[in-house]
Amino acid sequence: MLRTKLVPLTQNKAQAHMQKLMTHLQQTGETFAIWGAGATGQRAMEYLQRNWGETLRPQYIVDNNSTLWNAGG
Repeated sequence: MLRTKLVPLTQNKAQAHMQKLMTHLQQTGETFAIWGAGATGQRAMEYLQRNWGETLRPQYIVDNNSTLWNAGG
């Protein structure tokens, strides 16, 4: 009875889109950039490293905060 009332677990649409995009980038070898050198960009980099290792790295990290430009070296 309870089982019929449960909502089935579905994949997050953003996750599905990101997976499709990353697979495409890996297959084509196209370059890409990440917007944000702050917390959002750091989370994006963590996601890439956790799920794709060294196979996918952004060519650029872009941010409109000039204090973060060239912060990584």
